[in-house]
Amino acid sequence: MKQTTLLLLILALLGPVIAACSKSGETTDTRVPATESLPSETVPETAAETREPKTNPYESLPTTPGEIDALISSIPAAKVEYVTDIDRAFLAYWGLSEADRAAVTKYDDLQKLRSELKKEYVVKEYQDTRIPHEKLLLGAFVISRFDDAHMQLLADAKIDFVWLLLTLNDSSMAQFEKYGIGVIAEMSQVGLPVWNGSFDNGRLVEPTNPITEEEIRALIDPEAIKDYPALWGFDLKDEPGAGEFRYLNILGRVCHEYLSETAVYCNLFPNYATADQLGSSNYKMYVNRYISDIENDIVCFDHYYENVDIIDTIKNMQIVSEAAAKDGRDFWDILQIGRSDSNYPAITTDMLRYQAYLSMAYGTKSVMWFCWDNAVWYGNVMDNDGNTTVSFDYVKTVNNELKALEPIYMRYSGSSAALLLGESAEVTNTVSTTYNT
Repeated sequence: MKQTTLLLLILALLGPVIAACSKSGETTDTRVPATESLPSETVPETAAETREPKTNPYESLPTTPGEIDALISSIPAAKVEYVTDIDRAFLAYWGLSEADRAAVTKYDDLQKLRSELKKEYVVKEYQDTRIPHEKLLLGAFVISRFDDAHMQLLADAKIDFVWLLLTLNDSSMAQFEKYGIGVIAEMSQVGLPVWNGSFDNGRLVEPTNPITEEEIRALIDPEAIKDYPALWGFDLKDEPGAGEFRYLNILGRVCHEYLSETAVYCNLFPNYATADQLGSSNYKMYVNRYISDIENDIVCFDHYYENVDIIDTIKNMQIVSEAAAKDGRDFWDILQIGRSDSNYPAITTDMLRYQAYLSMAYGTKSVMWFCWDNAVWYGNVMDNDGNTTVSFDYVKTVNNELKALEPIYMRYSGSSAALLLGESAEVTNTVSTTYNT
């Protein structure tokens, strides 16, 4: 089963899926200029004159929740010569008559019509930070050694950035600058205040006392803040509860004023976290609340396959990736190298490939490997003495494959992916991906 699934996924990603994708072009803004209008022979002027303004379809749709998800995730449709049923559903929502909808048969006409109807597009407008969003970013979690030999290992494995450098100082950051590798730091390491709320069983549910922007500013000592050319961002908190988001957003916004070239980063829980951990009744609400409460460019989560079956992993990717795409943010994913129990099967190259290609099928812009250096898990890339393990060869092989795909992969913008379940074992657990301009 795993071999069949892997083969299907790789073929889907490297073959017809990419070939069928429509290019995003030189810029992420693919809107038709507002000055263009639909030719009169396509949509009669009478229809345009009687059409009433509609609200943004991303906010309100006259369909069931399932239809809403399907429609939103597929607009705009892939660039083809014909207009799809989903396009016609969109046009129907905007009040066009059946005759008017039937007249729109070419994709270019559809694009002009969307412009005329003032459809709101989600356009990526990144913060001006050091993160190179144009790259497929490969990361590593937990780094404790930064001498030339160990830095060269990171470079050989095509690592673009690290999250959690155990020793962050002038010497270590000079090494990362030298090797062109970015760092996402803990707040305290760069002189920023660390969020500390009230906790229940180790996880915050809701703060007992609201925290104001003035109180956060009072905690900041500008003289203590450190910035480095290799500093890509700062980590607000790993796996926060939903009740923390609004306070973390204030913290991130204020701290970004002092480190304006760095990104505000936060990693979310996976979908197998409990309701108490999430601070929300379900996972989709948890992710949506993050989107609404925290202002940044990235939606990142970690999900380790050893904890759940592959279907739950795919569902998790679908929720997070679609939320990111709808809001114009990059989807980042933390994948598993080590294992939490020494009795679990050791990782293989194909297991790393499977995770990475599955994440790419959902449009990830970053793959981060957990764990690189000596940490709490078994089978990491480095052992406790600083020597490489067999996992180094595995991740180096896969990362080099991903970097070979980068020039093509990053020319496309992921829209959505769908889990296809069938009655036969041969089609169960396969993934279908759609892309748009």
